[in-house]
Amino acid sequence: MCIRDSDYIVSFPSTGSEIWFGGLDTKERAEKVFGQEYASIFLNEAVQLSPSTVDKVETRLAQKVQGFKNFMIYDCNPRHPEHFLYKKFYIEKQSYQAQLLWTPHDNVKNLSPGYIERLGRKDEISRARFLEGKWVSLPGAVYPGVKAENIITVDKDFRFYDDIACGLDFGLNTAFVLWAFKHNKAYCMYEITLVGAKESTTKNIISKISVIWWLRKYSVPIYCDHEPDRISELIDAGFNAKKAPKDVGAGDSTVNEHELFFDTKCCNTFQSMLNLVHQVDENDNFIDKHVKENDHHADASRYAQHGRKVDNAGEGHYFF
Repeated sequence: MCIRDSDYIVSFPSTGSEIWFGGLDTKERAEKVFGQEYASIFLNEAVQLSPSTVDKVETRLAQKVQGFKNFMIYDCNPRHPEHFLYKKFYIEKQSYQAQLLWTPHDNVKNLSPGYIERLGRKDEISRARFLEGKWVSLPGAVYPGVKAENIITVDKDFRFYDDIACGLDFGLNTAFVLWAFKHNKAYCMYEITLVGAKESTTKNIISKISVIWWLRKYSVPIYCDHEPDRISELIDAGFNAKKAPKDVGAGDSTVNEHELFFDTKCCNTFQSMLNLVHQVDENDNFIDKHVKENDHHADASRYAQHGRKVDNAGEGHYFF
């Protein structure tokens, strides 16, 4: 066995096999993962990834090895029972899929003395997740109004609504979310997800959102993450792009003022908002900061809804 520290690769000369260690947290690391083909993939902490990111990683399971059947393993602590991985492996499970419940009780010989007892003294939800391996609703949900029963086929006729606003969160993965408003209800009508630096260029964003032809015609506001050069490119392309208000606490309050509905094709936005939780301080009190996991679509949604409110006090643009 040979270990190449600089490349994070373990090789086995006797068989020619290699284990590559990678990450999806930076542009360089993600592009290295997406630029290769693999015979098997192990995703650690998979619940922290969006459905689109997991789908793209699965496309790299393409290496052809004679006599070998490619496979993929997902490792995670359980989250909300509406999480897409729970649905994938428990509700919509296919014949070629399997799941293994592995709790601390199955790993006693490798744990420090008293570890299981300490877990047993945790709160009910923590015990359920980390000691018993149950999928349960998490405490500190940022948007408690996100519910599976509110996944519907959203009417795409923009003339039906009082107002429309969009949010755009740039990053290694880029999220564009379009929200439509009717009275106190907010409808997630469209989402566009770009995974990886090669996809997340401003040129590609413009190409994707141009499909929604009425965005430019009616100057629908697009509240963006604060990247001036990219906002300028969107403006030059004819879009009503502007900086989004960044007050997280006020933005969360605005989102929670609405009854939230999601189109059946807006699964990334639903999952991002469903699983977003508050951070806690040293006294275990929740604060107005989010745990930064799969939050791009949630951020874009907050930009859209709170940006609309700040711009016109929620009175509506009524540009249709």
